[in-house]
Amino acid sequence: MWGKASFVGVSLVLALTGCGSDGASEEPSSGGSAGVGGSAGVGGNAGIGGSAGVGGTAGADVGGAAGQSGGSGGSGASSGSGGSGGAAGQSVLRIHYRTDTSTHLALRGEGASLSWDTSTTLTESSAGVWEFSFQDLQSEVQFKPVLETTSGDVTWPKGASFSNWLLEPGETLDVYPFFLGDHGRLETFQVNHPDGPRDVVVYLPPSYDEPGAADKRYRLLILQDGQNLFDENAFFGGWQLQASLDALFSAGQVLSPSSGQVSWDGGSSEEVIVAGVFNAGAGRIYEYTPTNASVDGLCDAQVETCGGGGADYIQFVIDSVAPALRTRYRAASTRMGFGGSSLGGLLSLQACWTHSESFDRCFIHSPSLWWDSGWAQSNLVPGAQPGDPLKLYLDAGTQNDGLDRVRQLNTDLQSRGFTTEANLWCLEGIGMAHNELAWAERAPWALYLGYADPHRMQPMVALPSSLQACQ
Repeated sequence: MWGKASFVGVSLVLALTGCGSDGASEEPSSGGSAGVGGSAGVGGNAGIGGSAGVGGTAGADVGGAAGQSGGSGGSGASSGSGGSGGAAGQSVLRIHYRTDTSTHLALRGEGASLSWDTSTTLTESSAGVWEFSFQDLQSEVQFKPVLETTSGDVTWPKGASFSNWLLEPGETLDVYPFFLGDHGRLETFQVNHPDGPRDVVVYLPPSYDEPGAADKRYRLLILQDGQNLFDENAFFGGWQLQASLDALFSAGQVLSPSSGQVSWDGGSSEEVIVAGVFNAGAGRIYEYTPTNASVDGLCDAQVETCGGGGADYIQFVIDSVAPALRTRYRAASTRMGFGGSSLGGLLSLQACWTHSESFDRCFIHSPSLWWDSGWAQSNLVPGAQPGDPLKLYLDAGTQNDGLDRVRQLNTDLQSRGFTTEANLWCLEGIGMAHNELAWAERAPWALYLGYADPHRMQPMVALPSSLQACQ
């Protein structure tokens, strides 16, 4: 069971990218809003079998210059930020949303004279910033901003219906709600690479084109094997990630792509911009691996270069892909998420471990830990500890997917100081194999775990029967 999150950052669990052309699993020889009424929104505080849940770091850098709708300005992700209060005894809410002459923002909630049935007026302190101060608040307040028309019609914010925001005594909290969008959209552009232009597919979340949310800035999540994430004609139908992202961000729903049904309904996630970098085709193995090593039946490192391009590829993401995204979109300048599956999962471990100054959470799905006789577990993890706080998500299926190695990696990381459900998460897919079908099924859970909004109540969650914590 999971509750209000603190898996903070750790979970960027974000889906990984499809395995694509490496064709290897464990070993190469084995083959390849509604509104709320009453007391709605009260969640629990327990995680899976423990006390930690999921979310982002309270007080994370947030915002961006008011009124900016494009470019690379701003310094943080704008899902909300908590900090110390203003004047002594004051607790301050700042709701960021631009209205027209026919609408305004108001507040509903419980505690400190708020009500779910009637609205409390907010003051627009500057363009697109609505404020309300509580004096000498004694306990937390649950609330939701609402968008009201001059005729009294009320629109509740997107996200899970029962996932209210929380304001603590003495806190100043910035909140960036959205009210209208249910669906994100995709764009594709190219980034210059030494071997030629590289395609990048970008998912812009539901609020991105909402005029009122024009001041909102978004965390970046970089996924590998971009051609497998959104294209239904990709391997095994791909990840079907657009529908999963839409449901999570707009309604707090975790979808099961295989059944088309909602697996769980109730948690609110931060919106993120997801960028999928296309792989290099025949050069994928080289780019996604940390060392030059042979692959049985595919490549002999004694006579040719088989791998070892991982460090250069990660630098390409840092130096070329990320700046291009921040120039084109309202992306925050905070540390990014990085994810991938199979060799892309191995690459994700390398990225976070060696560049924690750029990446704060990595999603390591079905990693090819067999590479170079287990080099990553023998050399990378036992080496120098990452210099910045880091959160890692691991997973694997129970069917020929390297699960024993992932379990051992989970144990090794705990011995290095990582704590389960605090900055380390590990899940097993029951009956799942090494393919896009499995990663698509686990991706929505990873997304929720990684980006659960730390400023909103997160209800208790039960994993479906197809998933369990690593044994």
